[in-house]
Amino acid sequence: AALNSTTQSELDASPIKTVAYTDDGAVELLDEATKAGAKVVHLSPDAAEVEVFANDTVELIPAFSYGDSVAAVDAYALVGAGEYFFDVSPNNDANDDSVYTSPTVTLGAGTESTAIAVGYVGPVSPQPAFELIFSGDENRAYATHARVKVIHGAAAVGNVDVYVAPAGDFNSANIVTSGPDPLLPDFAFKGDSGYVGLTAGSYDIFVAEAGTDTVAITATGVAVAAGNVLTVIARGPDESVGPTDRKSVV
Repeated sequence: AALNSTTQSELDASPIKTVAYTDDGAVELLDEATKAGAKVVHLSPDAAEVEVFANDTVELIPAFSYGDSVAAVDAYALVGAGEYFFDVSPNNDANDDSVYTSPTVTLGAGTESTAIAVGYVGPVSPQPAFELIFSGDENRAYATHARVKVIHGAAAVGNVDVYVAPAGDFNSANIVTSGPDPLLPDFAFKGDSGYVGLTAGSYDIFVAEAGTDTVAITATGVAVAAGNVLTVIARGPDESVGPTDRKSVV
C-alpha cells in the first residue's frame, strides 16, 4: 500500500511511503534517502552560551543560549540515520573543554527526536547536575483529537501535580480542592508523559507542588485544535547571570 508521508523527516525524502502487509503484521518501507530529524533545546538554568558537537568533530550548534531551540520550535535539523553522541562546551569553537558527553543514541531514518539540556553545569551549583535527556517525538496528526506531551525540565522544582481543566471552570485557589484529579500526579523532574489525547477546546493548566495546594504555574485559555501535536516543557528562570528565586518557574 502507498501512503502519504506525514512527518518532516519523511516528507523531505518523498511525498509517499509504502507499507507491506504480511501474515505477521505490517512493515513500513521508507525512501532510501530518508533522514532522521533532531532538535535540541537549551534549558540548563545556569549555563551561559554554549555550543554542541556531534561525534567529537561536527560543530552541530555554534552558539546556543538559554531558551533556544535548534533547528526551531516547530522544525528539525535533518541528519543521516546512525549512532550519535553529543558534547556540550563553552562557546569558544573548540571541543577540548567539553562539560558533558551524552550516551550514544541511535537516530533511525524517519524518526524525530528532541534532546533537552537540563540541570546545573557550574561546579558550585546545586543538584541536579547537567545532562541531556532525549524524547522521541511522534508527529503524526489525528483529525479527531489533539495529542499533547508534557516534559518536566525545571531543575529547581521537585515533583509536581499537573491539572488540566476546561477553561474557566476552576482557578488557582480551588483547582486542587475542587477540580479533577491531576492528569499527571507526582510528576518528577525529567519526567516525560508520552502523548495524551485531548479533545479540541480551550483549557486551563495548573502546576502545583506535589501533594499540596500551592500552584506554581497557571496557563489559562490554552486553545487546542484537532490535529495539533504539541509538546509542553516546564522550565525555570534563566540563572546564567546569577541565582534567582529558584521557586519561580515559567
